[in-house]
Amino acid sequence: PPVMNAIIGAPSAGGTVPTPVDRAATVVSM
Repeated sequence: PPVMNAIIGAPSAGGTVPTPVDRAATVVSM
């Protein structure tokens, strides 16, 4: 997914639920 989506924990492009990678990236960014 786009880096910005991962940072803000937004859903991946075309998805409605953040992927595990998105969630992990969000935790790391915090």
